[in-house]
Amino acid sequence: MNALRNHFQAVVIFIPLTLTGQAAVPDRHPVPLLTYITTWGRPGNDAGEFTNPGAVAADPSGFLYVSDTGNNRIQKLDAYGEMVKTVGGFGWGNDQLNMPAGLSAANGLDVFVADNNNGRIVRYDKDLHFISAFGSGDEWPGDLQFGFPLDVGITRQGELFCLDGENQRILKLNAGGEPQITFGDIEAGRGRLMSPSRMHISPGGRVYISDRELQSVLVYDIYGNFLFTFGHNRMNKPSGMTWIPPGILAVADPSGPSVLFFSADGEYLHQLNSSADSPYLFAEPVDVTLHRNRIYILDRKNACIHVFEYQIN
Repeated sequence: MNALRNHFQAVVIFIPLTLTGQAAVPDRHPVPLLTYITTWGRPGNDAGEFTNPGAVAADPSGFLYVSDTGNNRIQKLDAYGEMVKTVGGFGWGNDQLNMPAGLSAANGLDVFVADNNNGRIVRYDKDLHFISAFGSGDEWPGDLQFGFPLDVGITRQGELFCLDGENQRILKLNAGGEPQITFGDIEAGRGRLMSPSRMHISPGGRVYISDRELQSVLVYDIYGNFLFTFGHNRMNKPSGMTWIPPGILAVADPSGPSVLFFSADGEYLHQLNSSADSPYLFAEPVDVTLHRNRIYILDRKNACIHVFEYQIN
């Protein structure tokens, strides 16, 4: 794996201007200052290599879990980019996956994976040992069924949220795995999803959904009430997101290609791009995650993870 690392150092400072440079962002919103550290991974099928990776998540201990979608597997990496374990391979058995999409490792005990083409959620422990898998059971009410899950998230109370790709809505399950409500569907009015991509649940309990067709992020509370939307005319095809304390949402936009930063109330702060002079190159950033003072940006086309350190200005 050491041969896979590219070690560069460069400081990237976010100057709080709009895209056109017309007006400064109000001082009340903090702005992250990023320092590029390194890049992990490359295209391929071996350990530490990726094929069309779709998602990355960090657990509270700093381990990273990568949805290596093209290889139908999940890879676990340590804080140095070394591969710890992999699970998966094409199929529908307990240790097999079919186009894994989003995943969550937020509680530090479990790794939940949206096993897209198998139409189920798979639960592993933190060491990627299989625990269980479930789809929409026959005993579930018809209006609470889901298919082709795109992402999964968990609250501090253990409630599970599934981004339902077939019905373009969110399904909420209680801590016992029982379906409770759906929201964001055709009956949601202004909160209707059109082409949802990814989901993120903030520490405060807000549910953020990126929508490619709407070119926006839609925000709900954990009871399914639509709150507001933001990012239109700033993003093309928003994808994965992460929360940066004390109150910043980072959103990956693969068609930018860039990572954009917004305040908790949806105010645009700035964006991170690459250029010919950058020691890193964004081709198709699809997801972003955080552990302590490090931000990890997953680039699908380049099949790698760009690592940055950050501080809040």
